[in-house]
Amino acid sequence: MSKRLMTLGMLCVILCCTQNVWGRQGDEKHEPDPKTQEPVKADVADAADETGVGQGGEITWSWSEGVENWPADKVAAIKSAMDEAVGFYNRYARLCKHVTVEYDATVPTASANIKGHIRFGGSISSRTAMHELSHTLGVGTTKAYHRLLHDGVWTGAYGVSLIKAFDGPDAVLHGDKKHIWPYGLNYARQDSPIARIRHVKMIEAINWDIRAGHLMDAKTGDAK
Repeated sequence: MSKRLMTLGMLCVILCCTQNVWGRQGDEKHEPDPKTQEPVKADVADAADETGVGQGGEITWSWSEGVENWPADKVAAIKSAMDEAVGFYNRYARLCKHVTVEYDATVPTASANIKGHIRFGGSISSRTAMHELSHTLGVGTTKAYHRLLHDGVWTGAYGVSLIKAFDGPDAVLHGDKKHIWPYGLNYARQDSPIARIRHVKMIEAINWDIRAGHLMDAKTGDAK
């Protein structure tokens, strides 16, 4: 694979609901050649752009059943956290996902799955919400994610290119069965405005890698 990333337009093949996303806010479409599927233009600089101008993601969320029975202060805190987290994702990335959210006092911190369900318990904050959104987008929750981790190092082309764009040519993105670092927002001490932006960009890159892996699985009959 060349040093340049496939164009964001290539995501028309990889990502869901891209037609709506690309068409928003007058964004120019970067579509692949219909015969070769090779990129036409754009590179890692697009993904590494931290201004967020014109991103227009389409992540949405709603309550699970039973919200009327949950403590009012918890509902208010979760709503504030989710609105802020989703706002960050939609400003700085082009990703599509609908997630459902609930409060569960038995959950020590928070949890999420690839089906798009988040449970908040003892930890309710926008940083926690952003971290849990990453799980709904594949971090630690898909076979493709685990296949792209080799000896604790991420090997997906998008993620590798982006970590180097952020932190230099020798930078490495680390991971385990559930989390990635840096930029995983795994702990409050890792939180900052720039860390949040880079978190969203990195999850977007990882999601591209995961989706590309699923396409390869489909071709080989191993898609799951």
